[in-house]
Amino acid sequence: MNNSKLTKDIAQAFEAPAPVRREKFLYENGLYTKKNHLSLIISQTGYIHKSVWILSIMVLIAAVVILQKDVQAAIRFSSLIMPFVAGTGVFATMRSRMYGMNELEASTVMSLRGSIFTKFAVISVSHFILMIILGIFMGTGCHIVAPYLLTSALCMELERTKVGRDSQYFCFLVSGIIAVLVYLTQSYLWPLIAGAAGAVSITATALLILANVREYIIIYKMEESKWNFV
Repeated sequence: MNNSKLTKDIAQAFEAPAPVRREKFLYENGLYTKKNHLSLIISQTGYIHKSVWILSIMVLIAAVVILQKDVQAAIRFSSLIMPFVAGTGVFATMRSRMYGMNELEASTVMSLRGSIFTKFAVISVSHFILMIILGIFMGTGCHIVAPYLLTSALCMELERTKVGRDSQYFCFLVSGIIAVLVYLTQSYLWPLIAGAAGAVSITATALLILANVREYIIIYKMEESKWNFV
């Protein structure tokens, strides 16, 4: 019997019985406040580290400034910095211990799965707004979106491994590696396949979108803890 099956069997054997009249108990003792989805989203947004917003604003300002001088330089800059934008977003979402006891307290109102998924949704939407703005200004999208999606998918996948959980800044290592790959691709690969570069970018972006959707589904289906209220 492997360890994972043994752990699962032990958990099932000692699993607590289903709570009886839990909702009634929580309401009567003032421990459960029925919040709408918007208020829950707003409450979780407050736990997102300021570095996520600061980096996004700095990237937008820097890209616009560079754009005034050289469009290609602005595209290269945005492509190289997007892995770090993605890495910061995953880091801020998954590293709940950086928020201290307030995060633990919030998780008793919103489930751990709901808390993580909501943060990912808020950060992803804000980052895609950033990339849409940059894409409009620069007249390109895939060169900016693909590095972001690749970093995001890899970081989310690796965060579920022991290495990712034990290494606090592992996301930034992944971001650095992706940035180097982006630089090498721009410098050496694209000139060799200039005629097919557009099709390759679109195909890669489409596949990476599917990879990220898969990661979001995995997060949404995360196993809940027994004490989560919603």
